[in-house]
Amino acid sequence: MRGPKGAQNMQNFRFFSVHRISVALVCLLAASILAGAQTSAFTYQGRFTDTAAGQPTNGTYNMQFVLFGSANGSDQIGSVITNPAVQVTNGIFTTDLDFTAASFPAGAARYLEIRVFNVAASAYVTLTPRQQLTSSPFSIRALSATAADDLSSLCVGCVTDSKLATGIDGAKITGTVGNAQNAVNATTAGTATNFSGNLTGDVGGTQGATVIQPNSVTASKIASNQVVKSVNGLKDAVTLAGSATITVTPAGNTLTLATASPLIKKAVVQVTLGAPSNVTYTHGLGTTDIHLAVYKQNGTDWNYVPFAAGALVLTVLDTNTVRVAIFDTGTFKIVVIG
Repeated sequence: MRGPKGAQNMQNFRFFSVHRISVALVCLLAASILAGAQTSAFTYQGRFTDTAAGQPTNGTYNMQFVLFGSANGSDQIGSVITNPAVQVTNGIFTTDLDFTAASFPAGAARYLEIRVFNVAASAYVTLTPRQQLTSSPFSIRALSATAADDLSSLCVGCVTDSKLATGIDGAKITGTVGNAQNAVNATTAGTATNFSGNLTGDVGGTQGATVIQPNSVTASKIASNQVVKSVNGLKDAVTLAGSATITVTPAGNTLTLATASPLIKKAVVQVTLGAPSNVTYTHGLGTTDIHLAVYKQNGTDWNYVPFAAGALVLTVLDTNTVRVAIFDTGTFKIVVIG
């Protein structure tokens, strides 16, 4: 069955064609042409055919045009554009569309959905599939310009050293700087040449010829297990001194403290002599194989007195008693050691 023809039957023809379009329309050869000079409007041209009648469609149609970001999704972009009088001749129609420049960011896919008003149903019929818009609508701005408003996100590594002016304010540069020469203030510098001023934060790596000012490194800045920071609260140069019964032996990074004989205290007697005298000392150890040490009080210290001619003479009286001849005056301690 073919539809009626002639201008006097335009309303019926329109209904019949739209009805066919709603169930069997194929939209072909969608094309878009940039219109005007540097405006966001563009001209869209399409062709549709009444496949049931086997002929191109003619007439005036009420159409709507909707922009989407995908072929099938509900991600509508911008407003619906309605043109109530689109002229179709031999299936070809042309109309101007303006979704604004903001609707076409660089690199984003855009699809155009076309709806035709069905007189009988008093509703718009959506034609399928949506038509993808190609490069023309994206050419609202020139591909090259003498002066660009801004660098696009595609400009990665496109600004070379020769394009930078001298004397750029360092406060305007943020982020990580790979290599900075003569930086006045660097929050995080990977490599710093000829650094001067106050250094704060953590410094790692090999410092080479870096000069550290005197008295500028405190104990809290030295890592644990690296150096001895203090010995019993003593700092800086600490001297370890031996005695007659204790020796200090350095070997590399080791100091060995030892006694001439193990300092095992068996018994102690303290005497004060106003004149040289013999002191009989009962130790009660039941042996003649004993070792004595005699100390003389010197203020708050006790000084070791060696057994030698003119100082001390030791005589073993029995297994429990010894006699010490002290050729001096003062207060003495006689200690039995093992």
